[in-house]
Amino acid sequence: MKLRFEICLLFWTFFFISLFYFSTTCYAIKFDFGVEKGDDLIWKCNIYNGEKLKNVLGKNWNENSSNNFNNIGQDKKMRWRVEEIIDDSKMYNTETNDYEEILVLEYNKWIWTKNDNWEEKEYECQYNYYANPKNYPEDYIFPEFAPLCVPIPFGDYLKKIDLYEGYSIDTRALYAITCEINKHDLEGDYPTEYVKIQAMYTNKGILTSYKLYLDDHQVILDITLENDSIFKFDNISPFIPIIIAVIYFGIVYFIYKKILKS
Repeated sequence: MKLRFEICLLFWTFFFISLFYFSTTCYAIKFDFGVEKGDDLIWKCNIYNGEKLKNVLGKNWNENSSNNFNNIGQDKKMRWRVEEIIDDSKMYNTETNDYEEILVLEYNKWIWTKNDNWEEKEYECQYNYYANPKNYPEDYIFPEFAPLCVPIPFGDYLKKIDLYEGYSIDTRALYAITCEINKHDLEGDYPTEYVKIQAMYTNKGILTSYKLYLDDHQVILDITLENDSIFKFDNISPFIPIIIAVIYFGIVYFIYKKILKS
């Protein structure tokens, strides 16, 4: 009888712990950046077919609101240094006709270069994201198709945005954004042919790999995070639900064997 009481107590204790974990995870999400002040991010361009990119996406394909692809070229590198993270700013939103809260990542940027001797910063920049991902316009497309930095939790943030139909978000084992754009689906009748962007991220929301493909699987742009060892996966949060499920069913099986079959 005592054993039965202790096992039931263990079962219900673990049940309520699990219930508390999932309720806080589902209802208390606060979005933020995974980087910290002083972090250095260096990306390298491994493949760059400039002529093909211009033909497919237009001659001004790299001139967008972020300007992160300006002056890009094969074997060149771009560097960011995080200066400040601000979570109490607001920006006017033409969709809601109101000022909405934003997350701001301020960073110094060195544009694409083959020179490894980084001198003084070249630009002071900032990345702005809405604190509420539902404030983006419908069928939203990121300026680079897949951003270099995403607020976390990665999947929770992106899946709340009303993204263009060609996007798919994967958080099952790795963090990834895939964007498939059909011919003439963008402004100006671009792209002139089907393109696919495959981007991989760390659990901190930092881009580690960016590939832009054509329909024949030809890669015309390939970028990787060079100092990715700094941003390796360092927590087990994506696996916590699996661990809880395994323990929970283990307890149920133990109770079945020890009590119900005794």
